[in-house]
Amino acid sequence: MYVWMGGGGLASDERALLLHYDGHELRDESANMRGTIWWIHGTSSRDVWAVGESGLVLHWDGSVWSPGASGTTANLYGVWAAEANDVWAVGGSPVHAGQNDVLLHYDGVSWGVVPPPRSLGATYFKIWGLSASDVDVVASAGLALHYDGTSWTEITTGESAPLVTVHGDSARVLAIGGPPATLVAWTGTAWKRQPVPAQMSGAMTGIFVDESGTTFMVGERYQRYRQGRSGDFVDDTEKPPLFGDLHAVWGDGAGNAFAVGGNYVALTSAQVKPRGVVARYAE
Repeated sequence: MYVWMGGGGLASDERALLLHYDGHELRDESANMRGTIWWIHGTSSRDVWAVGESGLVLHWDGSVWSPGASGTTANLYGVWAAEANDVWAVGGSPVHAGQNDVLLHYDGVSWGVVPPPRSLGATYFKIWGLSASDVDVVASAGLALHYDGTSWTEITTGESAPLVTVHGDSARVLAIGGPPATLVAWTGTAWKRQPVPAQMSGAMTGIFVDESGTTFMVGERYQRYRQGRSGDFVDDTEKPPLFGDLHAVWGDGAGNAFAVGGNYVALTSAQVKPRGVVARYAE
């Protein structure tokens, strides 16, 4: 098992958090890097990208993390790599004046800005693809983009809530967000709202469509849900009760998962110290 987890203190002068789980233990691989990590993705154990606050871009080559030049000071909230020379990152500035509609591409040499279909002042939260020619971005105000390998197209979702994370497989692509808690599915031609449990509420921020057939969903107030192929939801929120909010979830393909988060919402208040949480689901 090869799992990376990232975080930090929501301030560029704070130490970044980069943890590696090898199937037995968590090891700190931060190496005094600074800044908050928001998302991690890679093509292999020797090609991993981490992005974060104030345009932070880091690359792992199997031995060490190295900083890169993203060309933006906006926060980067999502990264997805199709190949070592075909990597996308997205972001924006949701709570202060700054760049928005941030869409970046790495070609194996350097990062460059890619113009969106149109500038809407949106924060792009996550990016995920089934292949290099089938890539989705989800964003604030229910915005979604799709890339066909040649150009980006704006896709209407019919939603107004922020869509925070997107993930899928060859059978289904799902995006989740809020508030209110919002789940949408890609039908191949359009995004369509999906029913969610009545108790699911607020901002749902993480989703992972696992190869086992289970979809994992997490959000604020440590909410944790599983959905099987039948469409039925299982609420795991109180098993066990945690603190804070869960931001991301990842499945291993065999029905097991990790979720990570902490008190990152509270960090906007002065004097609050960062506190993280890692939750593991095992069948």
